[in-house]
Amino acid sequence: MSIDSGINNLLACHCEEASADVAAASEKLVPSGEILFAFICDKILSMKIITNSPEETQNFASEFAKNFTSKGVVIALSGDLGAGKTTFTQGFAKGLGIYEKIISPTFVLIRQHPIPFSSGTFFHIDLYRLEGKINLEELGLIDIFQNRENIVLIEWAEKIKEDLPENITNINIEKLSESQREIIIEQ
Repeated sequence: MSIDSGINNLLACHCEEASADVAAASEKLVPSGEILFAFICDKILSMKIITNSPEETQNFASEFAKNFTSKGVVIALSGDLGAGKTTFTQGFAKGLGIYEKIISPTFVLIRQHPIPFSSGTFFHIDLYRLEGKINLEELGLIDIFQNRENIVLIEWAEKIKEDLPENITNINIEKLSESQREIIIEQ
């Protein structure tokens, strides 16, 4: 199994075949890390991965992004300051084919990037600076969420947890050491 097909094949494998595919993919995606998956037949419900460098985090995120070929996706990214949310986002954008520099939109709140060879747009949203009740309509987030052409990744999504659309992907990143991160993905 190649790196390019590693995670994509995991989504397509059957329950009884999952453990062999997971072992092969985890060795190629994150050679020195750990990956644990929970399956119900053909769908990954949760995933836990430990990466040992920013490069491993970006590589994993890049491969993970390739699962989002259909648009209309909202990803809620959470974790402490310095946990690696922007590092994950940079790798995710590369997986979508976006090679321009991805920087955190902390002060502008929202950055958008066209997805190559697609009519879709990748929205990178950072809610770190916002306090109190956040008006999604004033920020234009409702329109962004409702547009089925968009792929949306929100840093500090816990600030609008109760207002997020249904069927989102939650990703939590925890800093285990200076270079090691635990990434938990739940769908």
